[in-house]
Amino acid sequence: MSITSTVTLYSTNQACDERRLLSEIIQWSGVTPRSTEEAPFCIVRSLGEMRNWDCMRAEYDGVRLPDDEELLYEQDPLNIPTLFRPGRCLTVDLGNCPVGIRFRNAVRAGIPESIRNGYCPGDVFVRVGDHDIVESVNCECHFVARVICSIDFFGYSCPHDHPGMLQQLQALPLVESMCRDLSRVIGPVKLSHSIYA
Repeated sequence: MSITSTVTLYSTNQACDERRLLSEIIQWSGVTPRSTEEAPFCIVRSLGEMRNWDCMRAEYDGVRLPDDEELLYEQDPLNIPTLFRPGRCLTVDLGNCPVGIRFRNAVRAGIPESIRNGYCPGDVFVRVGDHDIVESVNCECHFVARVICSIDFFGYSCPHDHPGMLQQLQALPLVESMCRDLSRVIGPVKLSHSIYA
């Protein structure tokens, strides 16, 4: 079993045009169209309202919920916003994109190895449409917020010191800058950090 961790930037602001929001975040990420020789962007669209917290609780109770997602692919990131449907959630795997590389490099340079334990998140996932932010630390999960937009920075491993990692993340100049930039698009930005085993 692998251990992964995710840093999530999100806003509880509910008033937005999801397609415009997605378009602006994709531009902010720095991704460019992929050639036909490259793997396309992978997109997951929920078939109904996405309730991560309900799914997580059901999984811990041993209940299998039905699959309620469709898998889509797109070479040109500028076309991704057209895939959004009201009442659904769109999750876009932007992979190792420019903003993720900057994030990974900032974590590596700005947070001591003794705290992060090799953990350097940088693969980027964007979610637009109603969904839950759920934090998981030490195999304990709790509901944080119901949101319209979140940006995840994913990585393998987990920090030795979770509270220290969270404090160091919030103090990184790049994270402060990202939060300021994103707040102009999605509203006031908050940070969450989860560890999944």
